[in-house]
Amino acid sequence: MWTLESSDEDHELEQFFAGIPGFFRSRVVKNPRQAFHVADREKMSKSLIGLIQRTWSSNLVDESVKQRRMVIFEAAMGQEPVYLPINLLSLASC
Repeated sequence: MWTLESSDEDHELEQFFAGIPGFFRSRVVKNPRQAFHVADREKMSKSLIGLIQRTWSSNLVDESVKQRRMVIFEAAMGQEPVYLPINLLSLASC
């Protein structure tokens, strides 16, 4: 999870999460679900929730960026909703 931990800008996190669907479709990784350990899932969950919360709570983020990040969120979650144990209550504040 070095990539996730080294990303400290929202646009970097956006790029990371945008790559999740492709990772799960990849034929290079035999079983992508097993590539994520429980600790990694928690880090990813917190990072994704933080990105979405910061995006939607900011008046400085352009509406097109908000919409793009929501599409990325939905696409990442749609690939394998179990890999990211999102606590939906934590998204309620968005």
